[in-house]
Amino acid sequence: MLDSNYEHLERIPAGALYLEGTLSIPADARGIALFPYNIESEQRISYTTGLAELMRRSGLATLLVDLLASEEKALEQLHSDKSLEIIGGATNIFEDPKTQEDVARIAAQWFERHLGLG
Repeated sequence: MLDSNYEHLERIPAGALYLEGTLSIPADARGIALFPYNIESEQRISYTTGLAELMRRSGLATLLVDLLASEEKALEQLHSDKSLEIIGGATNIFEDPKTQEDVARIAAQWFERHLGLG
């Protein structure tokens, strides 16, 4: 058990790339919660960091990982045709049907172009 709070920027190996994130461990930590986020949305960052702070107060360590930075690094390492599209408002649960349609349309266009489906 730590005597005081610990916070450090960590580089975690994930296949051919590294995920970078902030690991925060309260002195009384009894578990850890992973918070993936992207820096695109200031409101989302504020929500995520606020939630992480509440978790630390409850005795959980937190690891906040910027997935967008990792995606960009992974994209640089691919030696093939590739594309990274940022869809405003897109999240992992697609609450907005328009956003989901945009993502599906862009993905379908990529496959059609690269697999000769169109």
